[in-house]
Amino acid sequence: MSLKLFRSTEFAQSRSFSPEVQRRALHPIWLLVAAGFWIAVPGNWALWVALARTPGLETSASVWVGLRIALLIGVASTGLLCLVMWRRTTKLAVSLALVATALAGLPESVASGLLSWQAVLCVLVVAVAPCVWLWRKHLQRLSLRRNLRVIASSFVACAVLFALLLVVSVKDLTALHAKAPALRAMVSPYGGSGAVAALEKILLRRQP
Repeated sequence: MSLKLFRSTEFAQSRSFSPEVQRRALHPIWLLVAAGFWIAVPGNWALWVALARTPGLETSASVWVGLRIALLIGVASTGLLCLVMWRRTTKLAVSLALVATALAGLPESVASGLLSWQAVLCVLVVAVAPCVWLWRKHLQRLSLRRNLRVIASSFVACAVLFALLLVVSVKDLTALHAKAPALRAMVSPYGGSGAVAALEKILLRRQP
């Protein structure tokens, strides 16, 4: 009787809660992984261009260092987004992160009051297009216990992976800092917050 009453409610019969939609829905953690690496790669296009033009850095070296920087940004972004992986906040948090990344990566011409086609393209590719896709996508509904378990395990996994990548890359990153210290401010959306500079100080302090 209780099962019949549950099935007859508007909530159970809603399109977003139907079994078929839930089977096709995307798990929230995969959305956060995709968002984290979207922030890392397209969201930091200005950083990759500047890295390729860094004097004294060979093409193979810039690709290798860029790959590890992209992994660090992607893992860090995914880990931070995991902390807001709740039913009512996931899409909003991802959207805000994408918009912040797009705005932080705008060309300097925008800061001087000029709107260029590169700036418009940056906002469309980094923020508008993925946000449109995001809000049309159904996410799986997780119970509170399962959601907490996924958040905890995902955050710990991201933290461990970030630490391992940092240990492997610390020498190359400090060498890159010596050649092009201005690159740290271009890490979107973290460069302007001072997070990269703080991490850099810790790494440089531990170097012999």
